[in-house]
Amino acid sequence: MVKLKNYRAFFIAAVVCAVLAALVGAYGYNTVAKMVTVTVASRDILADELVSDRNASYGKEPVGSLKPDSIKNINEVKGMVAKGFIPAGTPLRKSMFISVAGAGYAARLGALDGNLVALALPESVDTSVGKAIKRGDKVTVKGSSKNGSNQLMAQKAEVLDIPNKNTGVNAVVLALSPEEADKIALAKSQGYTIYCELLPVQG
Repeated sequence: MVKLKNYRAFFIAAVVCAVLAALVGAYGYNTVAKMVTVTVASRDILADELVSDRNASYGKEPVGSLKPDSIKNINEVKGMVAKGFIPAGTPLRKSMFISVAGAGYAARLGALDGNLVALALPESVDTSVGKAIKRGDKVTVKGSSKNGSNQLMAQKAEVLDIPNKNTGVNAVVLALSPEEADKIALAKSQGYTIYCELLPVQG
């Protein structure tokens, strides 16, 4: 009789352990295999390309495969660009992107307007407005001929960069439309003196 009771106790304990093991296993499986929504590259993303709904979409990944900087919502990297090439289908991570301000000219042009180009003007008192202009400023670009006539070249051009020994930039770099860039290039070839006028900050 004592042996029967011991057997029953052992059987009950074994059942309880089996149930607990199943619960722990199920919890572990759900922790690793549960699918969650993440942001993935819907097509190849090029270096310096702005992330948007045109090159990123939502997909599913096991929660156990997520990284600390996995992107679950595309708004987490709004206004940021890819550091390098990202193949289509890649789950996106914050470490893959940098802000537009710290990116190359191509990325910053894309963020402003996909139809703009970058043009460098040799640094001078005229083009740098006496070294008063800063990155992000807006300027009007004009040309002055030898006979004293002035010609408007560009309006509200954004300053992408200015001369800086630390970065190696030795010119005033502006974001312009292709037509504005061509007009400035033609004026320079005709001997015009190019100069910039700093515009006030718009509130």
